[in-house]
Amino acid sequence: MSLTRRLKEIETSLTPKQAVLLWLKEAQQLGIVAYMEKAFKSPAHELPRARLTEMVGRAVRESLGKQGKQGMKPEFTAHAEREARIQTDFLFVLVRDLHREVRLECEMNVPYILLLHEKFARLLERFERGDRFEPTSWEMWRTVLIGRLSGMWRLRETIAAVSEKYFDRNPLLFPEDASRLNRQIDDLEELTRSYNSLRKKLPVWTAIEADALARSLHEQVLANVEEHVAGARSTTFEDFGESEAAWKLVEPYALAALEELRASRSVLQGGD
Repeated sequence: MSLTRRLKEIETSLTPKQAVLLWLKEAQQLGIVAYMEKAFKSPAHELPRARLTEMVGRAVRESLGKQGKQGMKPEFTAHAEREARIQTDFLFVLVRDLHREVRLECEMNVPYILLLHEKFARLLERFERGDRFEPTSWEMWRTVLIGRLSGMWRLRETIAAVSEKYFDRNPLLFPEDASRLNRQIDDLEELTRSYNSLRKKLPVWTAIEADALARSLHEQVLANVEEHVAGARSTTFEDFGESEAAWKLVEPYALAALEELRASRSVLQGGD
């Protein structure tokens, strides 16, 4: 089916979720580079976020407008149109923000993975060739590995949970981004297996229980989904002129971040 025909469907019949999924499928088929190039060349009113909300809003308005001749009140039509626009925008922002987080986390993960590999090889070499076992360094390395692995697992599971709850389990990432995320997770899992294989070699050794670690992330994933949803809704409400509603959604997370900052400053000051 041609892009023109697909867009025509948005204009006439699709729900907010269907419209966003249709845009997402088209974007994924283009690939990241081609999609970004197209976006850079487009005028503001043709960018996906603006275009999708306009199309869905117009479809609702025209559909209910026809019913208006049979008694549909104009204020109801206006309210329904606005709600459709808000829902479309929220779903778009939710996907967009997940894309941004994946790219950011993958970029940040690159030096971590390189350093983890290098440090692992160096610590192992020192122990095997010089019989120099450094328990503090090994524990610090292990802690960083667990942190990176659990963080990337949590991100992948968060994306899956958002997809299941809001997008009928459709893939949300560009194939390139999904592959990069999975490759990095595979790399961290391989490092974990390498460490766990040293059970009888190191004087002090604590297994990384990968299965237990993965199971322990469930509550964190649920919390992450809630935070992403709150952030996306807040962005939409703010841009639709509902600043108070927008702030109420993100206020708990802002206050939690403030408390965390205060606590970290208190620890630093206590150490001076």
